[in-house]
Amino acid sequence: MSKSKAEEALHEAEQLWMSGENQRAREGYRRARVLFHEENDAAGQAEALSHYDEALSRFREAGDLLGEASALTGLAHLLRHTGKVADAVTVLEAAAKLYGRAGHLRGDADIAFELGRLEAARGDKARAHHHFSRAAELYHRADASELHHKALKEAQAVVAG
Repeated sequence: MSKSKAEEALHEAEQLWMSGENQRAREGYRRARVLFHEENDAAGQAEALSHYDEALSRFREAGDLLGEASALTGLAHLLRHTGKVADAVTVLEAAAKLYGRAGHLRGDADIAFELGRLEAARGDKARAHHHFSRAAELYHRADASELHHKALKEAQAVVAG
């Protein structure tokens, strides 16, 4: 019996994790989770999700704030994709705190931007504006002028719309 696309993605992610390619492995686990969701395979989704839990545990044990924040960000994208927006917001807020503690302006800005998108999708214009404005400020401080302007446009659009 041949493997499904989700099973293949999970296997590839596991190989990447074992070879130490953590970022690519996290992306692979996320892709596998999405594919399992699309295939309505609850057991597969749970297995892919367990790998995020393992990654988070390892990053926490190692004291790797950026690795933990990155894994949380990937987990939040999975949650958003599967319709668990409130959970995604909670996980992104935790990732933002880690990026802040690590002094990683770009990561913190990316999270603020994503939170703005999620809040806008939920219809909370005030919170969306707050997050987009914060993202713009952080992008400016990180010398990411193109992203700074993009975040400013989103903040203006949310108020106008």
